[in-house]
Amino acid sequence: PDPVQDNEDVRTIEGSLVRVLATLPAQDRLLLDLHFARGVPLLTIARTWGISRATIMRRLARTLRQCRTA
Repeated sequence: PDPVQDNEDVRTIEGSLVRVLATLPAQDRLLLDLHFARGVPLLTIARTWGISRATIMRRLARTLRQCRTA
């Protein structure tokens, strides 16, 4: 493997991710951060936000779908 190419690939992916995240509403970015980066369970997020776990799951699914299609 070429380490220089690997670094360029990582920078490309990071740039794409930053652009996609910038298109999301703040609450959706927060949901991704809390759940994936910080490991907060969906039920905990739902209780904190005062909504159902099902609503959080739908919001997460929608957000991930938006990320994939961006």
